[in-house]
Amino acid sequence: GQMVYLSICRHVLQRLLPLRQIAVPYSVQTFCRSFATSQEPRARVTMSTSIGLTVSTLTFTFIAWPLADLIGAPNLLSLILSEPGCARQPCPNVANVAPQDVAALRELQNEAMACVHVLTGGTQQERTALAESACSDRPVVWLSLREATAPHSMQICLIDQLYKPFHVGGQIISCMGLYWLTIFDILMDPTHVRQRDFCVVLTQLRRALQLANKRNAVSTPRPVIIVEHMYVPVSASKEIGGTELAPMLRSLRQFLCAVSIDLNLADVLVL
Repeated sequence: GQMVYLSICRHVLQRLLPLRQIAVPYSVQTFCRSFATSQEPRARVTMSTSIGLTVSTLTFTFIAWPLADLIGAPNLLSLILSEPGCARQPCPNVANVAPQDVAALRELQNEAMACVHVLTGGTQQERTALAESACSDRPVVWLSLREATAPHSMQICLIDQLYKPFHVGGQIISCMGLYWLTIFDILMDPTHVRQRDFCVVLTQLRRALQLANKRNAVSTPRPVIIVEHMYVPVSASKEIGGTELAPMLRSLRQFLCAVSIDLNLADVLVL
C-alpha cells in the first residue's frame, strides 16, 4: 500500500513540476522583481530627500542666526523706535491722571542727559496710566515682566514684549526665537542658553537704539524704556529654584544703566 501511494505522489509531482517551473518565472517572480525594482529607487529618493532637507535646515539655521543677530533684529526694532507712541492699550477703569503729574514727569525726562527714573506711590494701574500719558509723544519700548518667573519665561517674555508691535509678524519672530533656543538646548545647558541669549537680545536692543538715534536725529524725542512688574522676577529669584534668574536680573539692570546713563540712548522708567 505504501509503495502504491508513493508511486502516485511521484506521478502527480512529475505532472505538476513543469507547470510550476513555467508559472513561477513568468508570473510570480516577474511581479516580485518588478515590484522590488520599482520600490528601491523610491526608497532611496525618499531617504536622500530627508537627509538633504535635514542638512539644509540645520545649515540655514546656523547661517541665519548671526544674520538675524547683526542685521535683522536691530533693524526691525529700530522701526518701532522711529514712531512716537506707547505699544500698548491704556489701562481700563483708571481715573484720569493729574495734569501736573504728567507735566512733572515730562520735565524730568526732557533733560539733556538720559536718566533712570523709578515711579513710586499709588497703584500699579495709576503708575502705568501716568507713564502712558507722559510718554505718549515719545518712542517707547514697553517691557512687562509679569510672567518672568524662570529663565525660560523671562527670555520668552523679553522677546514677546519687544516684537509685540509687529502683531502677526511678532508671533512668527517669537516662534523662530523658540526654535533657535530648542536647537541650542540640544548642544548646551538650557539655563546657560537662556542666560546667554537674554544678553544677546539686550545687545540687539542696544544696536536698535543706536540706529534709531542716527535715523531720528533731532526730529524725534529720545526713546524711553518702560519696565513694569520688576518685582516679579526679583521675588522669584529669592525662592527655591530661582537662583538662575539672578544673573539675568543683573544683566538687565546694568543694560538699563548703560543705555541711559553711559550712552545717553534712552530714558528708563521703572514702574
